[in-house]
Amino acid sequence: MQRGCRSTGTVSYTHLVSNAYGLTNVPTIFWIAQDGEIEVSTVGWVKADFTEINRRMAEAGRASPASVFEPGEDVRDFRAG
Repeated sequence: MQRGCRSTGTVSYTHLVSNAYGLTNVPTIFWIAQDGEIEVSTVGWVKADFTEINRRMAEAGRASPASVFEPGEDVRDFRAG
């Protein structure tokens, strides 16, 4: 059994969704409000945006925010995608 991505010319299957949405970098993360508006958009790794999306997810689910980072864990504030 062969694994991996197969090419369909110039676009691999793994990029079809990214291309459909016009994404140029990964990770790209959105928080989309109930009305369909994008309220948070982040490209690459932005710790503050990730933390904000985590907070909004908890708020939407009427729960406490999940612990995303371990105490003392060294997590960069930014990393390009």
